[in-house]
Amino acid sequence: MVPPGGAAEALADLPLPALRLGPDLVASLRRVGLRRVGELMRMAQGTGGGEGSKNRAALAARYGAQVALRLDQALGWVEEPLSPRRAPTRHTARLTVVDPISTPEGLAQAVRHLLGRVAASLTAAGEGARSLELEAWRIDAGHDAPPQVLSVGASRPNRDPAHLWRLLEPRMDQLEPGAGFETMAVSVTHAAAFDGGQAVLGAEGLADLAGPPVTGGQAIDGNPLVADPPIAELVDRLGARLGPGRVLRLLPRQSWIPEQAVRAVPAEAQDNSPPAAPPAPAPPAWPADRPRPIRLLPRPEAVEVVAPIPDDPPLLFRWRDQTYRVGRAEGPERLLPEWWEGGERRPNPNPEPRDYYRVEDGEGRRFWLYRLGLYHAGGPPPRWFLHGFFG
Repeated sequence: MVPPGGAAEALADLPLPALRLGPDLVASLRRVGLRRVGELMRMAQGTGGGEGSKNRAALAARYGAQVALRLDQALGWVEEPLSPRRAPTRHTARLTVVDPISTPEGLAQAVRHLLGRVAASLTAAGEGARSLELEAWRIDAGHDAPPQVLSVGASRPNRDPAHLWRLLEPRMDQLEPGAGFETMAVSVTHAAAFDGGQAVLGAEGLADLAGPPVTGGQAIDGNPLVADPPIAELVDRLGARLGPGRVLRLLPRQSWIPEQAVRAVPAEAQDNSPPAAPPAPAPPAWPADRPRPIRLLPRPEAVEVVAPIPDDPPLLFRWRDQTYRVGRAEGPERLLPEWWEGGERRPNPNPEPRDYYRVEDGEGRRFWLYRLGLYHAGGPPPRWFLHGFFG
């Protein structure tokens, strides 16, 4: 413990990297003879009589404001919120080499080897990776420099090193090896229970997929892997190429209005709730007793219709300059917005009802039409729209 007022004395003998200055900035200060925090504090404070403020201004002008800021933070003169250190992950593989790795082939071999070791750890724990990080430390960056980091996620727990490599491979060109990486590590940042009912890949496949050891590392054998279904792997690979949140899936949403009855969520969305949390309620399902088209238009398109009044289905309709004669029809099915979304909050507090019809023309093509509004004596006629297509 440092007594009150003793922070400057406690910091004086520490090297400059203790202030969390960048390696280039530390190198610049060392070139002018400054190697310890105490030497930098004496230069910044001066000898009194206003000299300290001048020296601080000169330091800021030459080296930037970060020098003075880090000094003030270390002395407690400037508040700095601190984040707790992340707990070490249970599934981590680290590789340190004598000769730095800088070639794409060498990086690929090292990463595949690390993924194989992580996969073996996941297999032993009965888990799969939902997200993982690749960290790489350059040999010329200094011992206090942060690593270069690549992060990927999976749509479901996965411990197949070949698949995890396919997620990382498109991003490997983001690494800047420079003189080479001397240390690399792969860590599983989020793991979940693995579904043992999926197709099993034998232990002999693990050694092939993981690749040969680069240096040092333990041998990989004896642990079977479980490969994800092809669709999940496709979602993961698309997400790795397009970015997180770009690949979507549709889920039901509680609404009678068709275009509002779905919501798009990321296909690789993870459940980060703690294990002790109660299971989330299942999403509502689409109504099974009301046939819905397999394709909805992005927005309903107006059509011209010939139909008896008041509630008969159309006899023919014209859409995009083509006329369709109706052979068979079912309906109407009347839909209105939900009552709890009514009133003044809705743009139209008194919405017109939609009367939907399933119609089929003479060639067997099936359409979903609706009439917006009701017939009123002396009022404007209802409008008709095409909303979707059946198979």
